[in-house]
Amino acid sequence: MTDAPTEREGESPWTALSRRKVVQWGLAYAAAAWTLLQVIEYFGETYAWPPAIRQIAALALPLGLLFVLVLAWYHGDKGEQKVSRPEVAILAVLALGVGAVLWTYVTRLDESAWEPADGLANIRHVVPKDAASVAVLPFVDMSQAKDQEYFADGLSEEILNALAAIPGVALVAVHSDGSRGRPFKAPGEHEPNIPDAATHVVAVVGLDALGAPIDEAHVHRPRAVQALVGAATHSDASVIARTMVHARGGRKHVSDQAFIVVVNKSASDPAAAASLARAIQEAGAPRVVTTELHDTAAPVLGVFTS
Repeated sequence: MTDAPTEREGESPWTALSRRKVVQWGLAYAAAAWTLLQVIEYFGETYAWPPAIRQIAALALPLGLLFVLVLAWYHGDKGEQKVSRPEVAILAVLALGVGAVLWTYVTRLDESAWEPADGLANIRHVVPKDAASVAVLPFVDMSQAKDQEYFADGLSEEILNALAAIPGVALVAVHSDGSRGRPFKAPGEHEPNIPDAATHVVAVVGLDALGAPIDEAHVHRPRAVQALVGAATHSDASVIARTMVHARGGRKHVSDQAFIVVVNKSASDPAAAASLARAIQEAGAPRVVTTELHDTAAPVLGVFTS
């Protein structure tokens, strides 16, 4: 038994690497590291882990390949070799180097990287803490014939745009198109009425729409939904995802504004909510947030970004 595999005369570098199974060990580690990164990404999105966890893992796992290659070089040929001094020295140097890289990276992370992802990081800077702000609620059509909704929407937009032009006022606009209590809808001909001053457009769907029939009892404007996605009878994940990102669906009239899809009522089944959010993201939504808006203490469950 020797401390390390002996070199063989006339052996090429590639042959030595192959004999010591360096390539095989490296590929096996790369596959395992990639799988672990996917697991971390899944749980990070589902449970809104701080971004720092995923960022550090994405750096540490590739660096770990260096240790695997050294171990493979000394132990890949035969598994019974004793640990040699050169091997210990190399591993110690690698540990110091990798540790220094990770320490430098971690200490330079912004404080926000350690905050749980809540889906609002990209918009918090819009309204300074000490800024004067105004919330403009939508006007409701109270006419007897209920045929003045377009006028109510226009009035809300005019007021919002006028307020947005006032220097020093940070405007928080709360403007919503109704769905008559249904968790899922397609916009009407006059919807959505997006003000010129809008910076973000948020399309909302309730998790309780998942698997529900596409009918008047569960969907607002079911025929409009079917016109977008075809002759579907139930709101599966694909139907909801395609509707939410369709240019005549949830993304209607959205131009330069940031577009976000919210899956509300997600606390009832976080796993199903996360699965639906990923389907919407894969369909083309740049950001999807799973929420439980009635929980004012922790309304955001997960954030999914492309």
